[in-house]
Formats: sequence, structure tokens, C-alpha cells
Amino acid sequence: MALVSQVATATFEEIAPELYDNFTNNNAFLAHLRDQDNLVEDNVGGEYMRANLTYAENGSYDRYTGRERVSIAENDILTCGKFAHKQVSVAVVMDGLEQDVQNIGEAALVELMQAKVDVAEMTFENNFEIDLFSDGTASGGRQIGGLQLLIADSPSSGTVGGIDRSLYSWWRNISYDATTDGGAPASAVNIKSYLDAAWRQVVRKKDKPTFYLADNNYYSFYEQHLGPLQTIARDSGSESGAVGTGWDELAYRGRPFVLAGGQGGAIPANHVYGICGRHIKLKEAKNRKFKPRPSVKSIDQDLEVTLFLWAGNLMVTNCSVHFVLKD
Repeated sequence: MALVSQVATATFEEIAPELYDNFTNNNAFLAHLRDQDNLVEDNVGGEYMRANLTYAENGSYDRYTGRERVSIAENDILTCGKFAHKQVSVAVVMDGLEQDVQNIGEAALVELMQAKVDVAEMTFENNFEIDLFSDGTASGGRQIGGLQLLIADSPSSGTVGGIDRSLYSWWRNISYDATTDGGAPASAVNIKSYLDAAWRQVVRKKDKPTFYLADNNYYSFYEQHLGPLQTIARDSGSESGAVGTGWDELAYRGRPFVLAGGQGGAIPANHVYGICGRHIKLKEAKNRKFKPRPSVKSIDQDLEVTLFLWAGNLMVTNCSVHFVLKD
């Protein structure tokens, strides 16, 4: 059993950095946040993770001549959102039969552990994608707050970052309903005009969506709308997003328009999210970025358990620059 613990510790420590890279590289949304420098570590701690929110201009802008007095009156321009730490674990279990009978020798153990870690990694990636698109209510509210919460279908209700959206209109995203706002269900004929209508409501100088995530239906409508063009080149000044990194994607206004559905995709049906990468981030506990804890032997079972742990939350710093197009 000593050999097993030594091999497990060495194997897990060696592959741990690769696991986090795979985790971010295999998800278009997370890869975009990474390229926007918005996969960030929480180095402060505390009961909540805090995000400074900018929602108004400085009120002291003044025009003057010579020695006239100028305004030093500054209205409140910042407030703070509070986002709870959410925790995730995936267990890798090795029982005595596997360790001492079925896999004898270090090479066999390493191969078995790698296979188990591969399954754990896939499990984490698939379930975390569900969480990224969630409303944060699963498992009794232990789930991270995903896009259905931060860029909500009904943005005038609910609480995000400790702030009640029913009371503060500045803390709401844009929600554009194809049938109600556009006049007809989305189709290949009207999908571009609906995207344009939603986009115009969120642009604020340089703040605008840098990335679009679409379900199967809306992606298909947009692809059909483009027809023989298939793709539209992004503008030369755009940030690096999912373009050229392997996801099935088109471009809208020069930015990646990515298929987030596909087989088993977690994005809600008939949805496109227009995301401003500058104002949304995944904040993670420094020591919980899918890192393994030392293996522990059970006192009443013939097995050892290694937990891979993650903690953090998805955070938004300005809701008004994001939109959701839906039916």
C-alpha cells in the first residue's frame, strides 16, 4: 500500500497542471475568458468574493474659465457585488483489489490511475459546462451562478452579486425575445436583424459583446442566413477569442459566433448569449483550481480516495453590456 500512495502522489502531482489547461482549453467560453485575462485567482479570501461595479459617470465634469471655481462634487459611481464561493469535488477511488491484485507493479498502477483521472477530468468538464450555463439553483444553491443567472431571460427579477435586480435597472442585462420584441419566432430570415437589435442596446463606446454563444437552432439559423458566405472575417483589431482554435464557429460583427450546443450541449434551446468579455470573469481560489488533495485511506473500507477540488464563481461587473436573444 505504501507503493500505491507514493505512485498516486507522484502521478497526480505530475499531471495536475495539465488537467487545468485541458479544462480551460476544451471549453470555448472559458478559453475566451482566459484570452480576455478574466480567468483570475482569488488571492484575498473572505466570506465572499467582491467585484467592483462601475455603473455611473463621475459627476464632477465641469467647464470653466480662468480662476472660476470648479465642481468637486462626485456622485456615487462604484458599488460592490458579492459573490459566494462555490465548491466542486471529483473523487478518484482505488480499492485494494485494483491496487494489490489486478494491477501489480508501478507501471500498471500508473496506467490505471491515469485512466481514472481521465474519467474524472471528463466528468468535471461536462458537469462544469452545465454549471456555466445554469441559473445557480442546482444542489440547493451550491452551484455556481451561470449565464442563465448573470445574463437572464427575465433580468428585472432575481438577485445577482447580492444586488436585487427588481430595484436597480442599471444592474440588468438586455433580454430580446424574438416573438415578443421582434414580432415572429427566430428563423434564418430574421436572425441577423434580431441580433442587430439586441446588439445596439448593449453597445457603450468600446464596451460591446466580444463573443457569442449559440444553441443548435440559432446557430443553424445564422449559418443558413449567411448562405454561401459561411464565415465572415472578424475585424483586424479584435481580441483573440475562439476563432481558429477548433470550435465550430462563424463570426458576427467580426467576433466569434460559436456553436455551444452540439451533442449534449448545456446551453438552453433557442438562445444566443452576447458576452462582453471585459465585464465577466471566472474567479477561482488559488489552491482549488482542480488540484488533487493527498490520497486518504478509508478506516472501514479497503480503498484509497483522492479528491480533485475546485472553488470559485462566475462573476459579472457590468450587466448592461451583455444580451440574450431567445424565443
